Amino acid sequence: MLTHSEGLWRIEYHPDLSRSNEDALPIGFMLEAHWSNDVRWLGILFRRRLTALELERVDLETWAELKELEPFMNGLFETAWTEDLGKPGQVPLLGSSVVAKNYPMHSSLQFAADKPGVKLSPSDPEESFSALYTKLLGLHSALTPKLAAPVVQLPKKKLLPARRPAAPRADVEQILRAA
Repeated sequence: MLTHSEGLWRIEYHPDLSRSNEDALPIGFMLEAHWSNDVRWLGILFRRRLTALELERVDLETWAELKELEPFMNGLFETAWTEDLGKPGQVPLLGSSVVAKNYPMHSSLQFAADKPGVKLSPSDPEESFSALYTKLLGLHSALTPKLAAPVVQLPKKKLLPARRPAAPRADVEQILRAA
């Protein structure tokens, strides 16, 4: 029987750490499982970008990487994946745990631990891959922006009667290209 480690990290930004009731801005999730036979599964799900209103709340001098999330998040994935995790047969370590230590709870950008809630196979790790992937995709709705512009209903305009299309003038040169 194989031993395994698993971890789920909620990646979020806290605009004001002095207020305990302020909502965090959801950035992404990192889910990882590692078995004692050195088989690993690592997945990351993240937003492509923050909304303009969310970016106004981010200290971009300190957290410039949040302006362009995709390269930053891909870098986190690469760091977690290439982390040296010890020898096969030992209790497996998680690369995501190593990355999470760089973003502690007293930082505005945090990796908060969650329970993975995935039943992993103790004998055949590959049987667990689809459950891990399904769990990660199921977190998609938790990445909804916290700050967005309100939708304003505009009054309906009275439509004007349809006008006759203008006829081309002979004195205006026209070009048509099609492929």
